[in-house]
Amino acid sequence: MAMLKASKGTPTGTERAVVINDIKLLAQADIENEIDGFVTSDSEGRKLYDALKKNITLSFEYVDIKTPCDEQFGYLPLHGSPAD
Repeated sequence: MAMLKASKGTPTGTERAVVINDIKLLAQADIENEIDGFVTSDSEGRKLYDALKKNITLSFEYVDIKTPCDEQFGYLPLHGSPAD
């Protein structure tokens, strides 16, 4: 996270300012062992996540709720029918 603070700006390709709370939330998600996903509706925040991931190994996945489940997680087979 210090990488972003040192650059004093936004990751390449972003048009919005990096909100300090975004950095704090991503840092907390990375250090908490129980967290394996960061779920959000902020599609623009993905750029910040991707910029971090290029430079460090993150311990969680960024999940945009606007992305359909089959795209995010792959095909989830249904076993049996509801009547079973």
